[in-house]
Amino acid sequence: MTDKTTHILKTIAYSIAALCLVMLAIYGYTKQMQMPMKEFVINIDRTNELNFVDEDDIKELLLNKGYKVIGDNYATINVSNIEQTIDNDPSVMKSQAYKSINGTLTIDVTQRTPLVRVMNTRNDSYYIDQLGKLMPLSDKHSQRVLVANGNVFESFGTFYHYDFSKTEAQDSILKHTKLDDIYRIAKYINDDEFLKAQIEQLYVDKDFILIPKVGNQNIILGDASNVKIKLDKLKAFYLQAFNKIDINKYSTLNLKYANQIVCTKAAQ
Repeated sequence: MTDKTTHILKTIAYSIAALCLVMLAIYGYTKQMQMPMKEFVINIDRTNELNFVDEDDIKELLLNKGYKVIGDNYATINVSNIEQTIDNDPSVMKSQAYKSINGTLTIDVTQRTPLVRVMNTRNDSYYIDQLGKLMPLSDKHSQRVLVANGNVFESFGTFYHYDFSKTEAQDSILKHTKLDDIYRIAKYINDDEFLKAQIEQLYVDKDFILIPKVGNQNIILGDASNVKIKLDKLKAFYLQAFNKIDINKYSTLNLKYANQIVCTKAAQ
């Protein structure tokens, strides 16, 4: 057998082997696409004791879209469509779905985290979440957060698509609302563990007024300008006053003035 013939035979053998590998791969892929899903795993992030959605809610969302998952063909499970379906739930911040070659669909769900609960003058109540978006209340779970009420006129329906964390940066033409200020004040309070433990209510009037969890004072914040300076001043006052004076002898703590807190004694 000549070298040329040997070369031709080797080439044919390699080609046949390659073709067999391709056919095996196609066969394996086809079998995988036809394989029924065997397991369904849902992981829900419960950080901050959030319980707005559970596993049954996620299953119901998918069932309404035609997914029963267990028994569905691998090929019919569209993870992008599943993620979009779950992300449309108003209590969900984001989801990630992925399927494994052994027939398991896994979905990781992150819930939205309320920052402040707003109660407006029309008895319309809703949350602003940590990211500055409005979030409806839930029949399943009520999150204990700062409450903002008083002269708040903004409705949920009107401002549902606004992002109060970026309003000024997005469009200077957008009208400034009380919700912008509520978000800024609530965000600073929530980000400071000490202040978060002290303040339970934000009353909206001509001035913003903070109501503490302990004590009978009205803490007058004024407008929403210089929020950091004012609240840092309040925190310093609390830390210095604890165990030294009876704070309850004051009816108001006024933070509006620079470099000082004006305290008004309660009526005897």
